[in-house]
Amino acid sequence: MNPNKSLSLVSRSVSVILLLLTFLRLPYGYFTFLRLVICAVAAFHCVLAFNLNRGVIAGVFGLIAILFNPIVPIHLSKETWGPIDLVVAALFLLSFVFMRSSKNQSI
Repeated sequence: MNPNKSLSLVSRSVSVILLLLTFLRLPYGYFTFLRLVICAVAAFHCVLAFNLNRGVIAGVFGLIAILFNPIVPIHLSKETWGPIDLVVAALFLLSFVFMRSSKNQSI
């Protein structure tokens, strides 16, 4: 199995789990960690999608990376982040279907 494919599958799966865990009572440090992980995974997949000529998907991952960036964080209320976390988790799940290489293998 291609190392990028393995890393891609694992990182998106972990991202979905981390995003869904935000609905539990967690310390503030978890959300800082979440920003770092989601930003990194989204940036990585932005590059992968761009290399697969999936411009729209690359753009979506780019926006996710900007939204979750830990360097210049966007401060929103917990009530606002809840739906955002759900939508982003859904987008990561949908990416399993829409990010496929030319050989019809998911990346």
